[in-house]
Amino acid sequence: IPMLLSGENFGDKNSPQVSYLRSLQSWDHHFPGFEHETEGTEIIDGIYHVMCVKA
Repeated sequence: IPMLLSGENFGDKNSPQVSYLRSLQSWDHHFPGFEHETEGTEIIDGIYHVMCVKA
């Protein structure tokens, strides 16, 4: 199920999409070995990153 489609706005730092990724990141830190694999994200040093174009 896509979280965000091409052309959609990701929102600001408190958007539901960003909050969702933060909750997954928190889960991953609390439960090593049960990390999430989210298409389109890259985890660098335990921090989720998503590439986007800033308008």
